[in-house]
Amino acid sequence: MPDIQKIKLDFQSLYIKSKKNPEMTEEELRTLFIKTAILENLGYSVIGKDIRLELSINGKRSDIVCLDDFGNVVFVIEFKKPSDNVDLKEHFDQLWDRYVKPLRADFGALINGYELIFYKRIGENNKLELRVNLSEISDKDCQLIYNFLKKPDYSLTKVKDILNYLNKFSAPESRIYLITDAAREHFFENFKLEDDSIFGGMLKNMIELFDYEKSHSKFLISAYDFWRKSYAKKPDKVPESWKKLLKGAGLTTSEEDLYKFMFCLETTYALFTRLILAKACEDYDFQGIDFSEFIENEIKGSERRGGTFLVVWGVLVMRLIRKMRRDLVESVFEEDLFYWWTDDFEGLQNNIYTDMRSYEVALMDFSRALAKVLYALYKFDFSKIIGDPLGDLYQKYFDRETRKALGEFYTPKEVVEYIVDAVDYRGRGIIDKRLLDPACGSGTFLVDALKRYLVEATPLAEEKGWDFVLSKLCNEYHIVGFDIHPFATIMAQIQFMLVLIPKYKEALKKNGNFVLKRLPIFRTDSLIDESKSEAMTLSMFEGGRSVSFKITLPVRAGDKFVDAEVIMPFRGEAISEKTGLLNIPEYFAALQALFDTVKEAARAEPEKQVIEKDRLESSLKLYLPNKDWAKLAGFFMPYGRYFLDTIKKLKNEYGDGRLVKSIEDIILAGLLKNYVEYDFVVGNPPYVRLHNLSDSDRSYYQENYVSAFKQYDLYVLFIERGIKWLKNEGKFGYIVSSKFTSSDYGLKLREFILFNCKIEQIIDVSNFSIFKDASIYPFMIIFKQESDIHQRSSNIIKVAHNVENEKIFTERKFGLFEIPQKRFLENQNQIFDIVPVGEHSIISKIKQDFFSLGEKTEITRGFRPPPQELIFQEAAYELIPEKEKLELKKLIIGSDILGAYRINWTGILLRYDMNKIFESKPKDVFEQPKIMIRDIGLHASACYDEDNLYCLKTIYLILRKSGSTLDLKLITALLNSKLIEFYFKSNFWSSHIGGGYLRFRKQYLEQLPIHLPKTPEEQTFASRITTCVEQILVRVKSDQRADRFPEEYIKEFRARGEEFDAIEIVFNANHKELAADIEKTLDKEYRVSIKSTAPIVADSEIKAEYLKTALAGRKVSKGEKIQILVPRADALAKEAVEQHQKDVVEARGIEALEDEINELVYKLYGLDENDKKVIEEFLSKF
Repeated sequence: MPDIQKIKLDFQSLYIKSKKNPEMTEEELRTLFIKTAILENLGYSVIGKDIRLELSINGKRSDIVCLDDFGNVVFVIEFKKPSDNVDLKEHFDQLWDRYVKPLRADFGALINGYELIFYKRIGENNKLELRVNLSEISDKDCQLIYNFLKKPDYSLTKVKDILNYLNKFSAPESRIYLITDAAREHFFENFKLEDDSIFGGMLKNMIELFDYEKSHSKFLISAYDFWRKSYAKKPDKVPESWKKLLKGAGLTTSEEDLYKFMFCLETTYALFTRLILAKACEDYDFQGIDFSEFIENEIKGSERRGGTFLVVWGVLVMRLIRKMRRDLVESVFEEDLFYWWTDDFEGLQNNIYTDMRSYEVALMDFSRALAKVLYALYKFDFSKIIGDPLGDLYQKYFDRETRKALGEFYTPKEVVEYIVDAVDYRGRGIIDKRLLDPACGSGTFLVDALKRYLVEATPLAEEKGWDFVLSKLCNEYHIVGFDIHPFATIMAQIQFMLVLIPKYKEALKKNGNFVLKRLPIFRTDSLIDESKSEAMTLSMFEGGRSVSFKITLPVRAGDKFVDAEVIMPFRGEAISEKTGLLNIPEYFAALQALFDTVKEAARAEPEKQVIEKDRLESSLKLYLPNKDWAKLAGFFMPYGRYFLDTIKKLKNEYGDGRLVKSIEDIILAGLLKNYVEYDFVVGNPPYVRLHNLSDSDRSYYQENYVSAFKQYDLYVLFIERGIKWLKNEGKFGYIVSSKFTSSDYGLKLREFILFNCKIEQIIDVSNFSIFKDASIYPFMIIFKQESDIHQRSSNIIKVAHNVENEKIFTERKFGLFEIPQKRFLENQNQIFDIVPVGEHSIISKIKQDFFSLGEKTEITRGFRPPPQELIFQEAAYELIPEKEKLELKKLIIGSDILGAYRINWTGILLRYDMNKIFESKPKDVFEQPKIMIRDIGLHASACYDEDNLYCLKTIYLILRKSGSTLDLKLITALLNSKLIEFYFKSNFWSSHIGGGYLRFRKQYLEQLPIHLPKTPEEQTFASRITTCVEQILVRVKSDQRADRFPEEYIKEFRARGEEFDAIEIVFNANHKELAADIEKTLDKEYRVSIKSTAPIVADSEIKAEYLKTALAGRKVSKGEKIQILVPRADALAKEAVEQHQKDVVEARGIEALEDEINELVYKLYGLDENDKKVIEEFLSKF
């Protein structure tokens, strides 16, 4: 029971505190209000669940929103400053228009600490219910507040309560239309992927149901194991939004728990988005779709003594999905891997209304979650955003982290639009052309193409009707999507359908019997051509030639998945006089009719599960006008019987026959994949590295793809396959990793492209914010299939290098420049160097009279990390036996190379045992003068080493060839020069990875052009360069010594036993760069002061200067403790400080020497001032 007196006292207390502090802000007043027990007494308890703070709406704040358990807004309360002299009523219109009306709140309230008013929403109107001075608030006022604003309690099992709740939203003015920011934000809040959301609750109960079902459901066991083996991939990083959900579901981040969570998450998304589609179709007044009426009738039909069972909601949703399959688009609501949750509800549906037994907790919990989702969905009306806006809402619903973790990388809308524009997918002509996305994901490219298709098809629809247009679109496969992941194909089909709804409705107006059986989006492996598979054989079947092959189904038989043999007509038999079929589209239509008939028979009662010829004829008539249907039916009947027998066998032997869709997808997709050419191929193919592929896949790719070369990546094969799908002069547009343009694994693909395509555009979009965290740098590539060699060799490519940001890209304001395609043919290894002609002419100049670095040097790399037993720290050196000391080597890793000429050995020693270290090299590789380059860096950072340093494989080594006298110091300077940096970035820009870093791999280093002196003048340049390098090396050592003050300067003192004091300093704040001041005290001591840290006292000025020098420039963290050794003798402190000052002065000349080297290198390569200007302008941008 509510404590009315407590509500009254809390309001009076709020009044008193407002009187004492009239200048408090709205936020302070709101905080005071929350600290009272008013909301608790009204039944609201959890901030973030039924209490929402600072809901952002149109840039404003509603301060507090209170909700019921199904996300309905009960009231919105807005706070005003006590000192606000404006009448509270004056603020209500704003509250009404911005918050109450769009959220369909029952009440809107305003409070300023002195006064409370609240209004009741009655449809589109409002009524003032209470206005009260809080100092005079009465028990009656508080009872009224409680009666109106209390949290409602709705039953999920009392039929009258259920129907009353559902009928709340029958009037149009009671629904939330998703046309405002407020309404859309409210939708996201209801169904966000969080622990306390309605969707989060459904997911947790799905996991609970999974654990229960897995104990006895053969289908779930097989489906989950198959999903895990074939599709699952552990995310590199667990999204933050998952962690609380995992904990709430009793799961950890272990691999097993993560896979279970992901499978249940995909199942939950698949079910929820299908429910959205069903609700959206009803809201749009779609013929035959009665989402609400169906639910209400099911509830009424389940009534027993005024109540119903909780599990009715699970049965109801299962039946609703099946009804949508019949009435809307079969393929969208088809049974699939994610349909396991229905197993126990299937067994309940026939006896649920008479069986009084208690049900499993998991079934009841999941049913309750489904009821809450339906209750929450009921209030939203999608009718005003059907089509493109609903598709946008759908896309925004999936957060980026979750997409990535589920293996679905979002392609920015502006990129999709650009690519589809660039392949010229526009104009009336596209109605009869075909577009394919072979890795369609959630369908972003398909939807963009669909929108264009529907616009261009409007005149045709006006002439022949939308039923004709949609049949043509889907049954003649004018827009096709493939994806290997079943979850992706479900998402793509739903998004496709959301855009299609308005036209589908128009089709039904003209033809009430019209129905789309399937959308041309299929689960299949785009890279596998079954017609080339070893498992495919040509045989005789029922007197005709057929092809047979085995497919693996998600059905377990012992330790293995079941292989089902599939037999289908040989193309030459199907498209022949035997059938009257003339082409692949007609064959595809006939197969659709065949599967419609098979599925209808499979769903019939056991005694009626037969293929009837007249039924097959009827199906064929729907797809193929003006044919000899009897002849067609006679030809396909044996295949229909075979498919039906296969399904019945699966059901009888393995307990499940719901995998017709798996067989259908393989056959229909196989036809579209292996025998059809396309006018357009677009997409964003997956980036999967070679080591993540199975041995069987690698073997198949090696045999069937010329681009399966060296350490290739999967996207490379998608490029080759995409080009092969094209008709001559067909257009191709992908967004892919840039690596193929210069990597060694991309060589065969580059050759394939150059011998088959005109390259029309290459656009670098790696600066887009959405790609900033990506480990790859993306290019958009636009090709045109071209068989004419003269057309290819004379082609001019349009290039945009390093488009700065999305805004410039969206407005198409980036500058395109042109380069000849034949340049790529002439380049070493056919590298696609996308630099303007001006820069390229300098590259040509640089390459005159040169040798490549790989010709005159040996390039190798270090070894893998050694076992810990072989690693020692310098500090422990004295503890190591003398015999072993001789075997210890100085070891560095990539991060120890700090920049050009700078190696910072950190004191790690290695006992080099080649037998225990993977990829070890002979000792003489390391124990000679050499150049060391870290494999990842913003610049080359070449370092000359004479200290016999050993290194890990994150460092490349450049060695003289046997007998060579090559000047490695000169080579080091060339590698660090601006000229070679320009050359590297121009040719190997695609080697970029995340954060702008470059990969300095052997394949790139080998190709760098090295110019050695040939004339006396050039020898003078080279000699001076070598001298500069020697001076830099000396100065670098001084600089590094200076950085290690005082340790480097007191080693000798310590060795001869001089005395020191240890000064310990604890820092009370973070410092990026320490700065200290010296102050002389009255007692003739010196105080070294650091901000936010206790001062250090020194007994002499030189010791204070010593301490200041030791601290200067250090980076420290709050709470960090450091120790500084200070000589007791002032003379020693003075000697250390003076030597440090000499080293600092010595180091100052490094930058000037590097500038001199750059000028000398330009001269050595024969470049002039104009060339220099072009290079330095280029480097200022890249």
